[in-house]
Parts: sequence; C-alpha cells; structure tokens
Amino acid sequence: MAAGGLGAVGRAPVEVCRLVDLEPLRRELPRRAGEDLVLIVSAALYREVVESGFGGLDPADFEYVSAVVKGQTFHGHIHYGSRSRAVRNNPPVRRPWSSFLERRRKVS
Repeated sequence: MAAGGLGAVGRAPVEVCRLVDLEPLRRELPRRAGEDLVLIVSAALYREVVESGFGGLDPADFEYVSAVVKGQTFHGHIHYGSRSRAVRNNPPVRRPWSSFLERRRKVS
C-alpha cells in the first residue's frame, strides 16, 4: 500500500472498496436498517482469522459471496451472526478452501 493523490493505493485498498460495493452486501443493508454495522471480510481475512478460530468467531455465522468487478473476481464473507440460512438472500456457494481445512482439522 502506498499514499496517492486521492488516498491509499494498492491491492488492499482496492479490495476493500470492491467488497463494500458488492451487490450481496448492498442487498443486506436495507434488511439491517436497525443495526449500526454490517460486516464483510475478505477471503484472506476469513481464512486466517475466522476459519482458524482466532477471536472465537464461528465460521457458520458467515456466508461466502463473490462478484466480478472490472474483470476481476472479488471474494468475501458477510457476517450474519446466528441468523438462519432461511432468512439469507444470497445463494450458498461452495468455499473452495473449506474442504481442505476440514480434512486438515480431522487429521489434527
């Protein structure tokens, strides 16, 4: 990341900007009008923090989303807390790295 004329530039700031503009997150915002925060995390943050168990966050409380923006695919996870999948509007998507991590956990 580096400083630019209009703020930070680099891969991380671009990814953050794309994630907060993803359609699945935009669809969620009106449903949470009474809440102060809607959380989306990058795929990397999800893998390194949520799936690894840091902070006590439950991976089941997140839902994988992705979208192609300007020819590049961006992956993220929206936090739903204990809301059931029935109230979620985003279709379930298989997380490509989850099966690997599940096998790894079983071996440990």
